Amino acid sequence: MELDFAKCAWVASLSVSLAVLGWLADRRRLRRADPDAVGWVPWRGISFWATMVGVLAAAGAVKFWMVS
Repeated sequence: MELDFAKCAWVASLSVSLAVLGWLADRRRLRRADPDAVGWVPWRGISFWATMVGVLAAAGAVKFWMVS
């Protein structure tokens, strides 16, 4: 059971890190000096989906923690 908790906790922490990175990159894109210099990476979508995965993985980690 401890291995499942560790897997979920790692996925949650990596997903939250990616979500923060995506949020910062999207914020940087919104405040750019040249409005025509649009990037190709969908940072808002990456941030959103990483947040969703992080929340679900954290819920799974809490579930495994409560069981063990």
